[in-house]
Amino acid sequence: ALMLLAVTLARMGRQTAALAALKRAVAAEPRHPEAQFQLGILQTDLRAYAEAEAAFRAAEAAGNRSADLQLRLGQVLLMQGDEAGAAAAYETGLAREPDHAMLLSRKALLLQGRGAFAEAEALLRRAIALSPGTGEFYRILSASLKMTPEDPLLLEMQRRFDDPATAEADRMHLGFALAKAMDDLKRPESLFTYLRPANQLMRKAHPYDIASRRAELEGIFATFADFTPAPAPEASDFAPVFVTGMPRSGTTLVEQIIASHSRMTGAGEAGVAVREVQKVVLDPAGRYRAWSEIAGAEVAAMGRRYEAEMRRRFPEAVQVTDKSIQTYAWMGFIASALPQAKFVVVRRDPRDTALSIYRNVFAENTHLYAYDLRDLGLYFRMFEELIDFWREKLPGGFHEIQYEELVDHPEEQSRRLIAACGLPWEEACLSFHENKRRGQTLSLYQVRQPIYRSSTRAWERHAEELKDFTDALEGRHA
Repeated sequence: ALMLLAVTLARMGRQTAALAALKRAVAAEPRHPEAQFQLGILQTDLRAYAEAEAAFRAAEAAGNRSADLQLRLGQVLLMQGDEAGAAAAYETGLAREPDHAMLLSRKALLLQGRGAFAEAEALLRRAIALSPGTGEFYRILSASLKMTPEDPLLLEMQRRFDDPATAEADRMHLGFALAKAMDDLKRPESLFTYLRPANQLMRKAHPYDIASRRAELEGIFATFADFTPAPAPEASDFAPVFVTGMPRSGTTLVEQIIASHSRMTGAGEAGVAVREVQKVVLDPAGRYRAWSEIAGAEVAAMGRRYEAEMRRRFPEAVQVTDKSIQTYAWMGFIASALPQAKFVVVRRDPRDTALSIYRNVFAENTHLYAYDLRDLGLYFRMFEELIDFWREKLPGGFHEIQYEELVDHPEEQSRRLIAACGLPWEEACLSFHENKRRGQTLSLYQVRQPIYRSSTRAWERHAEELKDFTDALEGRHA
């Protein structure tokens, strides 16, 4: 009864009450496999990934042998940086249910991240054959597939996109996949035919109020109004390199260049630092504390927690790169907690950045501003505000690199980048596309290629469609 109550509460959006009910349920009957499974699902939704893993393992120990459990276990392991564990979970699930289409797609995503595109394509085509109505599979396949006019998938996607009986979620994924196909087929005039409805469907499914971002900024500005740069007493000497900026601005390329250095291990979007900072900055009621109210010991403890987690994930690493996008908002705090850290802020023409953002689907419940061009323009303005704020508060505290200059002068800019990271130059940094580390990014295919120029000034072909963005960016929208 408690478990069913919790499921109902979760569906009503009352996660705190649902979590309390589920915890009572598993306390009453710790070996109830379904209660543990539901607890794992809820903890995943709450982004408490270690707790979710523990619940899924308890469900398995209590007798849950389902492929669905292995799918969910693999996802939470991946969110904790355990790719090998995720791969093992997917294989276990597929051994139990070889035709589980979603497991096939998740295994394919891992293969895409390793650059094994042909093997991933085969798995995704099999998943589509098993579940042809699932739009997400077409979108995942499109990320690393160059569509040709002869590919029967093109007509199939078009037919399903146009079919009024297609579910909105599937039509949304098909819209993004077809937009990518239009790019492959050199039909830029048709791009927004699919992008616009796809983004509208995403926004409908995940409403977002840009005012919430404005409130975040005001909280950050209030917290750090009296900030002065200084290492926290007894701060960690851990020395990560944070690569940050707007999504789709070139952060993946920059991280890959740095991670190709022999001293460096690429952590990708670890998502640890910001979460740990917010635990300190926000009080239990969600209010922003002033910097003067935060003890140096709290700041230092945040740095040590970050170090412990990254050493757990990458025990062999000498140094790590961390490409967590939101790091730019909290650079002063992180610099105090980790005085040996380096920060790289990647810049790119806002119009090319916006077009690339608008063409992509992000991880669930992240970057929800991305699906409306006006909101995207306002968000970009706030990004600029934060960079200006930290440029004043943290003078000389971060290196800025312009994507277009990196593309035009790769060796010169790469040398400056590596020097800014406090590293000696290595020629391997120019051969970043040969780095075999796994990439967990929307730039799965591009990061395996040498630097190319086709992604610059792409916005010019879509200037009219991007007008809501440029108006908001330039202050012509309130």
